[in-house]
Order: sequence, then structure tokens, then C-alpha cells
Amino acid sequence: MTIQSPTLPPWASKVLQRLKQASSPRRIRIGRQSVESLGGGSGPYAEVIVDRSHCLFIEIDAENVPAQRRRDFVELSVRRTAPFEDAEVDVAWFGSHAAVWYWSKSRIPSIEGVSSPRIHWVAESRLIDRIRADGIYLIQTHDGVLGRCWRDGRLIAERWWPAVPGQGEWSTFSRGSGHAAPVGVPDPSPLEMSDEPLGDAATGISLTAVGSLRPLQVARWSAVAAVITGSFVLSAFLSTAYSAATWRSRVGEASRQADSILDARDAAEQHRERIDALLGLRSPATPSAVLAGLNQALAGRSWAMQSLSIIDRDRVEAIGRVSDGDAAQLVAAVEAVPLFAEASIESLPNSSGLLMLKVRLRGRDIATPADAAEGR
Repeated sequence: MTIQSPTLPPWASKVLQRLKQASSPRRIRIGRQSVESLGGGSGPYAEVIVDRSHCLFIEIDAENVPAQRRRDFVELSVRRTAPFEDAEVDVAWFGSHAAVWYWSKSRIPSIEGVSSPRIHWVAESRLIDRIRADGIYLIQTHDGVLGRCWRDGRLIAERWWPAVPGQGEWSTFSRGSGHAAPVGVPDPSPLEMSDEPLGDAATGISLTAVGSLRPLQVARWSAVAAVITGSFVLSAFLSTAYSAATWRSRVGEASRQADSILDARDAAEQHRERIDALLGLRSPATPSAVLAGLNQALAGRSWAMQSLSIIDRDRVEAIGRVSDGDAAQLVAAVEAVPLFAEASIESLPNSSGLLMLKVRLRGRDIATPADAAEGR
């Protein structure tokens, strides 16, 4: 005898549909100048893909750090390096080496209907191309071109430009990643997007959220709950099908219970939003990477600083005197700090020997999206 599966009643289909929509995250891409919806569900969680034009990149060697401490080590490194205090981070691990993309949360457009702790951030760079043989590559992206350097199966350098770079910029990137200056700039290879992110694993870190949720994990467990709930609904339906009167009574009771569960879930979401709003009021304090770098360079030197001015995100000017020694040695000491790309010193007219030290931060690690017109 063949037993046919009965058709679910409208109320059960409605419950399952609501649970499915509530457990499926939205997918959104934040481009260089626009926000694009990639579909997905209509739940309160979202997977947000951040275009490379918004991101900065740094490679971190954590070989001497215990595995259980590496997440904290990456977080501390980003705090020391980032020129802003509201960093969001995506990390791809290649063994004990981390490729880290980070961006300023305040520079990213807000996403309507989704609060920050419910966002799973993904740097689009992790979805572009694949692991390649040792060498440097130029790759087309949605909003520009991407230079990459691979060594021993790990990504050690990456730089984004809004257009194909000139010979000078390409040579600087090549030498900075340990390669000889190439002859000519290669044509960018076509954009290839992958469903599998680069790296062995990814670690999303928010330096602004306290006790953040892991949205995709919550969404997956919600989907499991939806399947389990659907199974119970179907079992209840089959067990009560023997009697029309009993069926109608139990269906009504199950419908009321399902409504109660969904109402309780909606109330819990409202409470969670209030908690998220309160947690968002807590602002962390982070150290100044620029000031730390200057202190490292000027320690023990004959430089007597009288004033320090941060002109913008990648330029610093300091005024002082050199009591003895060569001013060129002071410039060399500043440029020896990995944080700084170049430095110069000049005399101030009518200032009785005052000098101005001008420092530019290293573009690959410290440059900001505001520098996109100059390339990074």
C-alpha cells in the first residue's frame, strides 16, 4: 500500500514561509559609489560585501603567536595601524600568516533595516581571483584594478588603483613587495569572482561593537530551527488526520501556538535592537599609530620638538630644532620606521633656526580611501 504525503494546510505553509524569510540573511554589495542588493532573504541579518576601494590592506606574520591568541594579535595590530578608530576587519589566513583588509565604519553607507551587530562583513578582495604562483599580478575589479603579490601560497601585498597605474606606481609596488622593477605595466586579467573566499579561514573583527553577534551563525541555527519546526508541524498534521473533528481542533491549537512563538520572537528582536542601541553608545579608546611612530623615530635624537600638526590622514608636520648632528640623519631615522614612506626637512624663514619636518605615511599600509585619486 502506498501512503501519499498530504498537502500542508495554508496556515502551516505560512508559518514555514515566515520562518524561512526570517532566517535567511540579505546579501548586499557596497561599491565605490553605490549600494547594490544581491538578493537573499528578508531577515534582520545581512552579509555585506565591501568593495576594495573602501579597504586598506596589511599582511601580518603570526607564526610566533599561539593559535588561540592570533585573533587578539590581529586586532591589536589593526588598532595600532589603522588611521581611524572605527575599523571593521576581514581576515584570510594562509597558515600562520594573515591577509587583513580593514575599513572605516563611518565611511561605509548605512544599510537600511539592519543594525551593525547583525552584519557579517566580507571584503570583496577575498572573493576575487584565486591563489596563484609566486609573482605579481594586475587584476580587473568592479571599480578599478588590483595589484597583488603572491609568495609561497600566501598573499603578502595588495594595492588598489581606480585605473591602470603608471609605470612609476607599478614599479614602486613591485619593489615594495620584494620584486625587481618590471618593464612596462601588464594588461589587467579579467575579473573572476569565487564563491569560496581566499584563505584557510576567515575571522571577522569589529573594533567598535561590544559582544557582537555572529549573524550568519544565528541565521544558520534559525534555518535549522525552521526545519525542525516544519517537521513537528508535519508530524502533528499526520497524527491528527484520522479524524476530521480532531484534526480541526488540533490545527487550531497548533496555529495559535505557532503565532505565539512568532510573536515572542518578534518581541525578542525588539529587545535586542534596544540592547544594540545601548551598546553602540560605548566608544573604545585606541592608540595613535602616527604619534607612536614619530616617538620611535625621534627617541634619542637631537631633535627638540616645539609643535606637531597632523595635516591630513597621510601627512604630518613637526616644527623644532636640531641641537647637533646632521638634519639629514634625522630624516633617515624617520624614514627607517616602517610606518613612514618618506620625510623631508626645511628651514623656516625668519625663525631663528627653526626647522620643519614633513612626513608622509606609507601608502600601502596607511593610505585611506580618500587617496583613491592618487592610487594606493
